[in-house]
Amino acid sequence: MPPQEQERWMALINLLNSDEFGYPCSWFEDSRGEQSTLMANRTGSAKSIPMDAQRIRIDGSIWVHGDEWLHQDIQTIHDRFSEYPEYFVQIVDDTLFIELAPTGRQ
Repeated sequence: MPPQEQERWMALINLLNSDEFGYPCSWFEDSRGEQSTLMANRTGSAKSIPMDAQRIRIDGSIWVHGDEWLHQDIQTIHDRFSEYPEYFVQIVDDTLFIELAPTGRQ
């Protein structure tokens, strides 16, 4: 991945962790540290992830399908992204996709 693109993905991660975005999230990596996954918590006080929780994977290609409460989180996250034109975000078949917008769109 080119350094500029990697910086833009890191900016996404930082945004989702920020008070500015205003939606509490928890981040995970796989054992090799190769995949970042995001769990959108329903409340800021959430301390543990339910065993049956679906995780949302951010890599520019797919976010995993969620159950009913996670569907609400996906919709909320999608709506918040309307303020950030540097990312292209869409929901298809109850799955949220995030891509970097071409740099000319920013």
